[in-house]
Amino acid sequence: MGTYIDLKADDVMPFGKYIGITLRSIYKMDPAYFSKLCSQTAEYGISSKTQRIITKDLDEIEKSLPSYSDASQKNRSELRADDKITGGPFNGKTLYEAFLENESYYRYLCTYRHYISKDTLEVLLERKYPSQSKKKEQLTRKDYDIIIEKEIHKLSKEIDAEKDLENYIGDRIDGKLSPQISKAVNKAIRQDKYNLLAMLRDIYDDPSASFRDDQDKAIVSVLEGRKTLVVQRTGWGKSLVYFMSIKKMREIGKGPAIIISPLIALMRNQIQSVNKDNFNLNVREITSENEKEWADIYKQIKADKIDAILIAPEKLTNYRFKTELENVLPHVSLLAIDEAHCISDWGHDFRVSFRRIVRFIKELSPDVSILATTATANDRVIRDIKHQLGKDLEVLRGPMERENFYIDILHMGTDDNKLNWLKKNLPRLIKNGPGIIYCLTVAECKRVAKYLNENGFNAQEYYARIENDLGIKDLKKTIEQNFIDDKYDVIVATIAYGMGVDKKNIAFVVHYQQPAGIIAYYQQIGRAGRDKNLVKSAYAIMLVGDDDNDTNIYFITHAFPTAADLTKAIDYVTDNPECSRQDIMDEFNWNQDKADKIIEYLLVDGYLYRKNSRYFRTEREWTCDMKRSKIVSWYRWKEFREFNKFIDSKECYMKQIRNALDDHTARNCGRCANCIGKHFFE
Repeated sequence: MGTYIDLKADDVMPFGKYIGITLRSIYKMDPAYFSKLCSQTAEYGISSKTQRIITKDLDEIEKSLPSYSDASQKNRSELRADDKITGGPFNGKTLYEAFLENESYYRYLCTYRHYISKDTLEVLLERKYPSQSKKKEQLTRKDYDIIIEKEIHKLSKEIDAEKDLENYIGDRIDGKLSPQISKAVNKAIRQDKYNLLAMLRDIYDDPSASFRDDQDKAIVSVLEGRKTLVVQRTGWGKSLVYFMSIKKMREIGKGPAIIISPLIALMRNQIQSVNKDNFNLNVREITSENEKEWADIYKQIKADKIDAILIAPEKLTNYRFKTELENVLPHVSLLAIDEAHCISDWGHDFRVSFRRIVRFIKELSPDVSILATTATANDRVIRDIKHQLGKDLEVLRGPMERENFYIDILHMGTDDNKLNWLKKNLPRLIKNGPGIIYCLTVAECKRVAKYLNENGFNAQEYYARIENDLGIKDLKKTIEQNFIDDKYDVIVATIAYGMGVDKKNIAFVVHYQQPAGIIAYYQQIGRAGRDKNLVKSAYAIMLVGDDDNDTNIYFITHAFPTAADLTKAIDYVTDNPECSRQDIMDEFNWNQDKADKIIEYLLVDGYLYRKNSRYFRTEREWTCDMKRSKIVSWYRWKEFREFNKFIDSKECYMKQIRNALDDHTARNCGRCANCIGKHFFE
């Protein structure tokens, strides 16, 4: 019971032949498949409670009404896809619009009010899930290109994305410090104003240590009180910049620093890194996983015994956090933002909570230094970050080349082919060191890890809620440490693991399915080969399958809450102040992921606030503006289209990646499979 994903009545299937369709709809369309899901308790399943909900909603209702198959014009009018609904929450909308926003209500219409023929159902499915209507004949990549173009065209009619982009984001992205600041920074370096080189050599206990290109410039820019964005390839040493900046600021008597990081695994990795070297900094994390330590941490911060705290962006508007540190926040010396591409609406891994940062900065001292770092930002993302952090943001940007990368893309077709490829080729890959296999879904992580273990490999799955699923406390921390200690051949993970992991001997990254964009892809393969002396050949292998596009299309189309769901949540909290997340989930039968996403949007945009895990309505008038979501979706579809072209291209993979990141020094790498004209593995 604890090892499978408990699918709820209104959850959409994340895999299988009914991907994207709710359980209620599956039960209606294919009872045999629904029964199969109920029995698959080893990996995923449906609880008895959920089964009762679905059967009560559909079977018992139909007992007292004309059945689905027997309904006729005499007792119920047939409702077509584009017919408008009269009455109810979707009054005035077409059946298709109701189907898009709430498939459960569509099912209600089938049973209570109207007859909807199977022909109409096929029309609805074809419009919403184009691939579903063609399952009998496998879609080609050209078919998917047409689907993607249709989505781009549809959004283009609703928005003017290019114009909105030009009006929305900042300018100047040459990647160099502005002349005046550059002059001051270079002067400080020449005069050794901050004694940085001696500090560097002391930290690493190496009298010959030296800075990489622009590391000292970035540190001095921060120490001079500038807002600084560092865009440098993975392994360049971005964390060194903020830890050395913090060390120097503390030495001269300034206040503590706050480091914002998107993942707990990354925070732990940063703390291990700073403790391993001779920084002599007291850095602590405040996360959901160390709540018992919070009281002691807050006490130490107030006593000025902690040099820096690592937090997730969600913490910035947390009532307890802001109350406990009310007298400390005005004295914060540095706000460091790791994975800063997430600030941008157009970042590859858009996380809405990063939008809290801009508002939080206004609550800090005007003298606070700002440092943002990322390895994945093109011109568009950099301009957006400048817009949000201020036009006085200084940008230091370097080439994105990774000299030890060996990239290959294999068209594998079926999952069986992928698994067989892994079984055959992993022995050669793991000879050079451990690796990561990325999967798009939790179900795939479990399946691939299970298969590898059954075939003699030491594999471990990793995903966000693995501790809840298996009921093992601190399991993620244990897995992370075991991987650092080389106790696994491979981690099979969703993107919940890997971003920023500083493990120097990762020898390969395999994508079991294609991601949705080239920037996300570069971020993920960047985990491999961080130390060129340890890993001279870091392999990045993508296994492209027939169904990968289906999964990515689902993720893009479900990336943002709908206007209807946002309005439901607003109305419920207005009528039920002090409600909990569980109250909201129970009211609408939403799963936790869906509820969290909806609540997060409303919190960040200032329509709700949270206190002691309870939600309250603010005075801000509710206006449901979906423009931002449509613009971001438009760009995601475009990036998805470009990534499919990248996959099918015969040109140098690394050059294409660098061009996508607007690295104007890009050239053929001479190492990838396209450059040498053959695959690295069978």
